[in-house]
Amino acid sequence: MIRKYLNQIEESFEKQERINNAQSNFNESVTTNFIRHEDALKIIVNYIRDAK
Repeated sequence: MIRKYLNQIEESFEKQERINNAQSNFNESVTTNFIRHEDALKIIVNYIRDAK
């Protein structure tokens, strides 16, 4: 009986770890995209400013 509960707890921890990894990957992706958009906007602003 105790072994069953310990296995369930271990499975729960493993599931939580997978969830945390997926969330971390998502957050990293969002940050990367944000930085790319920020860089693109800087290029556009510099282009417009230099065109004047």
